Amino acid sequence: MSPSSRAPLPVDSSSASDSADVAVGDPAEDTHGTKPVLASAPGHARPEVEIDPTPALAQDVLALFRGPFADVRFPDVDRASLEADVIALLHAQAEVEALDRALEDARQVVKSRSEHLLGSSSRALAYAKVFALGQPTLEDAVGRVRSTPSEAGAKPRGVKKKRGAREATGVQLPIRAPVESAGDTDVALEGELAAE
Repeated sequence: MSPSSRAPLPVDSSSASDSADVAVGDPAEDTHGTKPVLASAPGHARPEVEIDPTPALAQDVLALFRGPFADVRFPDVDRASLEADVIALLHAQAEVEALDRALEDARQVVKSRSEHLLGSSSRALAYAKVFALGQPTLEDAVGRVRSTPSEAGAKPRGVKKKRGAREATGVQLPIRAPVESAGDTDVALEGELAAE
């Protein structure tokens, strides 16, 4: 007889109580599959996570095994094994979230230390400029230092060209100075009309 043609085995309540992953409580109470209720065994507590990565299919199957299939046990999967898998997944998610927080904290430290170094470097450059006054060799060396943060952090770049942009080929019209008052406009227009 193949494993797929076997009938499901009912859960033996005496052997189930020996397992550390045994669910406790009424399975009908949690019909939405939101939180598994597990016996409090070390390492089997449900960790708090910001994002629950449990796939929708797994949530639906867990709801089945918390409800109508609560007493059904298949050879390699039952409610207890599914609950244990959820806990393992949530522990992994909690670790990812902790590492994300640690990485963000480390980035803030790098940013803070970079800003501090930039301030120290600016002060050192100011002192060096004063010290170099009247000493051409030192003045030349100090003059080659990129003195602004944008110069120090950025590579020299040329003017960016827009793709597909074409240069103007038409004749450029002269620009007239703006007219100060309406009376001057009338006089200018009368002069132009008389000239035509």
